[in-house]
Amino acid sequence: MQIQCGFRLFIVLLASVIYNSVLLGQSIPWFALNGHDAVKTILINPAFQFEDKMKSSIQVGTILMDYANNFGYFKDQRFISLPFNISSISVPELQLKNDGSNPAIGLERDVVGYELKLNPSNSNKIFFSTQISYGGPGCIRVFKNGFSAGVISGMEFHGGVNDFPQQTTYNAYRNYREGNTIEIPLWNLLGYGYFYAGLYGAKVFNINEKGKLSVGINTKYLGGLTYMALENAEPIGKYTFGKDEDVIVSNLLLKYSYTHGSDADIRSSIIKGNGVGTDLGIYYAQKTSSKLITHFSGGISIKNLGFIKFNSSLRYGALEINEDTGINFSQIDSTKSLDQFVDSAYVILNTKPLNTYSQSLGKTIFIPAELNVLLNVDISTYAGLHVFFGVPLSRISPDAIQFGFVPELKLDKVNIMVPFSYNQFTGFKLGAGINLDFLTFGTDDIRSFFKRDKLESGSIYFGVNVRKFEKIQKKKKNI
Repeated sequence: MQIQCGFRLFIVLLASVIYNSVLLGQSIPWFALNGHDAVKTILINPAFQFEDKMKSSIQVGTILMDYANNFGYFKDQRFISLPFNISSISVPELQLKNDGSNPAIGLERDVVGYELKLNPSNSNKIFFSTQISYGGPGCIRVFKNGFSAGVISGMEFHGGVNDFPQQTTYNAYRNYREGNTIEIPLWNLLGYGYFYAGLYGAKVFNINEKGKLSVGINTKYLGGLTYMALENAEPIGKYTFGKDEDVIVSNLLLKYSYTHGSDADIRSSIIKGNGVGTDLGIYYAQKTSSKLITHFSGGISIKNLGFIKFNSSLRYGALEINEDTGINFSQIDSTKSLDQFVDSAYVILNTKPLNTYSQSLGKTIFIPAELNVLLNVDISTYAGLHVFFGVPLSRISPDAIQFGFVPELKLDKVNIMVPFSYNQFTGFKLGAGINLDFLTFGTDDIRSFFKRDKLESGSIYFGVNVRKFEKIQKKKKNI
């Protein structure tokens, strides 16, 4: 049985995306659908119409973490402890032996701690998607003339793999023999992070006595923190296995971009590019005469229309193979940085005259945008139902297509929310969350709080915000 280092090299590159995106799928934004966490809500749809009596909202701070991955799993672990043990993560099946020579070809024992066990399945549904976002500080003010305005700030990090070919997963790859030939289709890998700060504005128009239409916009400065992209831009027709770590590749067009290629990049300035982004939304709300369905509303928005112009710290280019080229992965596998990887690949490509290599510095990157649809229904005075649909508008986006509905129970001092959701990566999930006066806490996947035999996904949200309402004046009784 033989495992080629090519798959191990991919895991190394995948780890680079984890690093470049700070680690931490996709969860539905259940915490932002009812307007309680107001600044988060306008980041979903800036035209959202808040409660009539709300005057202002201050966002103290929020954090959202997601993780979804079926390349492998952690055994008997909780998701909520994973972010605190990043430095302990390892992949024993792909570690070098103690003598530093050949890679391990398998692992008979059970993994322990934060060792990642590679999945042996031949599933066609291969995914890796991560997200972490910080929000705040921020604030919103609602005026009596129908205008709303505010300031927003925060950071977002995303990373993932799209369309990873099933025939190069661990279980398939380790069983290939000398002389076997496979085809490798298109796939891409993306990780990016940015800081944002900007202004929010919205206007509500009265359509009739019970109906209101609103439009809104967020305009943001974007400070690029990190970026990495790999794209297999054309199918590889013949990928033939040789002895040990040798392969012969008939063609290749690998496009790459990255900001953190060496230790020097890590020590350099934090902001590596500047740009502008915007969110646009439209929203309609209607009161009814029914005692059961008292109010319904809905809207559509486009989030993250924007770009970042990275400085010379971003390197981009292409590695192109145009004739049969032999590759020995031992020449690449020992590389310790992306700069070294690209340099090693260039040396290999240079052995054939028809192969080409290019690299340039500085590039404008367009942030993957997403389309969101939100529907809300108030049921009597004690319940509500929220429906959300989100889809990325870029084929290279690491984020998932999502759908969910969230029943809500409204009590005096607390709202209880129960998200039911589906996304293309992790399937159906059940969550739980609460709104207190100043606190929102919960998850769209209740399993995140418990130990799991195979931990492959999880999410958690925590937010603190303070809202101010108009005081209701009591009518004086005539004596």
